[in-house]
Amino acid sequence: MTFINTSEFQKDYIESAAENNYIVLDSIVDHIEYGIRYGKRLDNYYDIDNIFTNLEVYCETDKYFISDAEGNYLYGKEIPPWFEEEFVRLTVSEKDYIVLTHGEEKGILTKIIDGEDTVGFAGISYHASSMDDVTRGYIRWMYLFAGMLSLAGILVFILLFRFVNHGFDAKKLTRMILPIVISLNLLAVGNSYLVFRDGYMAIADEMAERLLKKNADDIEQLIEAGVNYSDILDADTYFIEMTEKAEQLEVIKLASAAQEDCVNRELLKDSNGEQGYLSVKVSENYIRNKVNSAVMNVVMSAVTEVMIASELLIFLVGLIVKSHESRRKKIKADGTH
Repeated sequence: MTFINTSEFQKDYIESAAENNYIVLDSIVDHIEYGIRYGKRLDNYYDIDNIFTNLEVYCETDKYFISDAEGNYLYGKEIPPWFEEEFVRLTVSEKDYIVLTHGEEKGILTKIIDGEDTVGFAGISYHASSMDDVTRGYIRWMYLFAGMLSLAGILVFILLFRFVNHGFDAKKLTRMILPIVISLNLLAVGNSYLVFRDGYMAIADEMAERLLKKNADDIEQLIEAGVNYSDILDADTYFIEMTEKAEQLEVIKLASAAQEDCVNRELLKDSNGEQGYLSVKVSENYIRNKVNSAVMNVVMSAVTEVMIASELLIFLVGLIVKSHESRRKKIKADGTH
């Protein structure tokens, strides 16, 4: 059961990380689309070096590219061959992005939109093993805990057969063993819940931190350029749209004071002396739904394991009781001679 649970956890963690990378990539693509709306041309985008710096810093990868609407290379690194068939598929899709898998490589391809038209694509790729360092601690603990439970179960069974007076009664032994098996699995489910909760909270926090840093840096660039907070009128609309795309986030808000129950970053003062704060709050519903879904899989595995283990243990108890009865009959037969 532990192997299945850890495999599912690692797979889901990688998928969640891909969702996070898309949210950060999408916020960078928003800047490209903003420039296009105000007259910039995608095939001659003079601020492209700054875009690539953002991709490297906030998406944590050096494998990125921008193409035109037909998928022809424009900027960045070489387009991976396994992306090439996806341009048409994404063009006709109602989705704004797709997550790709190619062996150990993960990729994200997203549209660059001008009005209702797709004018280009932005893509990144990274190695899935980059997530191993993050998940290794959780997985190691799950295996360690499973090992400790197995050892505890073995010790309990040894003590049961050596020191507990059960008279080798099959029904009595079964009534003793089944609660132990169920208790060990309940402990395993409880441990999985804690691991999943901490894991999904960590990845949501990590994404929130990256978005907080990126948007705070963008706002401070405006402030340094002489823009005042009172001039940033569309910030609320922009951040509401961002939270609608990122189910991991409940709130991202630009305000004049730090917000309660949020991660807050103090921003530079503007030329009027006004202080700004950027606040982010991770969605508790997102964490709860992710954890509940993962735990339900664990519970189903645990129920199956209890059923199999119970049948096996009842069979073994029967063998042990029969062996004990045969030994007693032999001793009794030898004593009559």
